[in-house]
Amino acid sequence: MNYHLLSVQRTGISANSYPKIQLAGTWLTEMGFVAGSLVQALPEPNGFVFKLFNENAVKEQGGSLIKVFESDGDEGTFFVTTGKYIYSSGLKMGDALVAKYEYGCIRVRKVSGNVRLIPVAKLTNTNTGESKPYVLLSGAWLNAIAFTPDTGLM
Repeated sequence: MNYHLLSVQRTGISANSYPKIQLAGTWLTEMGFVAGSLVQALPEPNGFVFKLFNENAVKEQGGSLIKVFESDGDEGTFFVTTGKYIYSSGLKMGDALVAKYEYGCIRVRKVSGNVRLIPVAKLTNTNTGESKPYVLLSGAWLNAIAFTPDTGLM
């Protein structure tokens, strides 16, 4: 089994935005989710199951069908599910999710507790062109866990 972390995002910045779950990366191709394939999104309590769609499979399971696309960059393939039906699975915008995946199936579940997903960015030295991973932590939530301004880390 393999795992991937993600979150429920929003489709835009307007008050009428909808929740969205986007899965992207080269790992999708390795799991059979190639560009042009169809994925069946099945809501479950506190999550979803995304399965490669098989016309011979039982269609009564419901859910929605999503097409897998190739990204313009080097992120690999991706697919997105959006809409208010995400709420029916018990998820809301901002929820942290963990995806457990194997070939042809991705099971996404809400992570309980106070969890924040922190993206790792790339910091490039303009003189040498060398890139290093970069993590920025900011926000009032740090005060709540005893990281106040001018507090040092060891």
